[in-house]
Amino acid sequence: MLKAAKLFQPGMVVQKGKPLKIWGEAEPFAEVAVRFQGMEERVRTDEYGKWSAALPSPEYSEGEELFILSGIEILRIPDI
Repeated sequence: MLKAAKLFQPGMVVQKGKPLKIWGEAEPFAEVAVRFQGMEERVRTDEYGKWSAALPSPEYSEGEELFILSGIEILRIPDI
């Protein structure tokens, strides 16, 4: 049931100089890890399964991958 908001899609562009905020849904009270450019943020979902994470400002690059993990579920969002 791990999901990212529909905004987070392959080919998306993120803004340099601002924190990268990511959110979505998973099982209630689950741990969610978000990984991008060697950075990682771990958060826990609330009682409704909602989660939100923020990573420091990303470096300029092309073709990066965003990974979102919870339990055995993995979301991979390529070409960022």
